[in-house]
Parts: sequence; structure tokens; C-alpha cells
Amino acid sequence: MKRPYLIGLGLLLFLIGTSIPFLPVRPANAQQGTFPKKDLVQLYNGTFTSSPTSKTLKIGDSTTIIAYLTVTAASGTSPTLNVKFQDSSDNGTTWWDIAGTTFTQATGSTSQVVVATRGFAGEIQPVITIGGTSPSFTFHLELLTY
Repeated sequence: MKRPYLIGLGLLLFLIGTSIPFLPVRPANAQQGTFPKKDLVQLYNGTFTSSPTSKTLKIGDSTTIIAYLTVTAASGTSPTLNVKFQDSSDNGTTWWDIAGTTFTQATGSTSQVVVATRGFAGEIQPVITIGGTSPSFTFHLELLTY
């Protein structure tokens, strides 16, 4: 019997050791809705000067999420970018932070990966907060579930 956490760790180590562009990526600006497991979905891609609207995604019975954040440019006075994921078991009425899915605050170029392994409630959403004076961030955020 294969242990999911060992498979997840092996996949994470493989991804870190390779270039993410070799993975199949769904088109930018993924819409709200259901998407298949084992697909790398690009949730956001572009330049943002304010916090974008969260997208609710139905991930079904997924037990692992891996999220990738790449910031290629930042400007403004003391710009900050905070990204975390939340889940809901009551169709989006109440949201809870998912432990292990908060990226380190970005203030400039960075590339980060977060992983969470557990049973998920069925819906998740990224929460992105941009702060500072006249901030601007160019970034992309991808999500892989299985």
C-alpha cells in the first residue's frame, strides 16, 4: 500500500528539482469552479496594484495541496504581498485558514512553495492582500491538488 504523504513528499522533491514550466498548466485566470486533481492550475498571473478578488475552487476529496508563488517584480513604498489559503465546509459561509499554506510575506522578487496534507472540506480559496503606498506586484500563483 502506498502512503500518500510519501508520494506527496516525493512529488514535492521532484518539482523542486525540476523547472515548473514543464508541468501541464491550465490557462491563466482560472475561473471559480471544480477542477480535476493532479492538474496544475494557474490562479493568478499579472501585475496587481490592489488585492485581487478571491476565487473559490471546489477540490472535492483532495488530501494534498501544493501551491507555488512566484513574484517577479515589486514596486512602491514598502510594498507587501501576503498570500494564504482557506477552506470551507459550508459552501463558503465560513472560512478557516489552512495550516501550512501561508507564504512568507513578499516585499520583492521571490519564489516559494507551500504544502498541506490532510482531508479538505471541499472548497478552498486563496486570500491575497497587497499593502504599502502605491504598491505594485507582478506575480503568478499556481495550485496543484491530489
